[in-house]
Amino acid sequence: MVSEGIALGYVRPLSRVTYAAEHASRALRLQAGSRHVGRVLLDLTADVSCVQQKINCSPDRLQLLLSEDDMLGIQLADRLISRGARNLHLHCTEESSSLLFKLR
Repeated sequence: MVSEGIALGYVRPLSRVTYAAEHASRALRLQAGSRHVGRVLLDLTADVSCVQQKINCSPDRLQLLLSEDDMLGIQLADRLISRGARNLHLHCTEESSSLLFKLR
């Protein structure tokens, strides 16, 4: 039914911009900036061979985290702690109740 509508000109497919999986950050920036017309698609059918290594943190070094978003800063701190970090300084632009609760 839809294909018939497209063939007869009653239905027009949405315009789209397709990005490869390795350019996902570019696609998300385009969508976040509301500069896209139609839809932004990621092509996940191709074999992605880029594998990022895990970060291992030294427990005797200082990790300084600067973040405008307190939840993102907390999640990053949790991830660094799970990877061996022990001395963290988190600086957020404003204190929230979730940040104060997590610090306890």
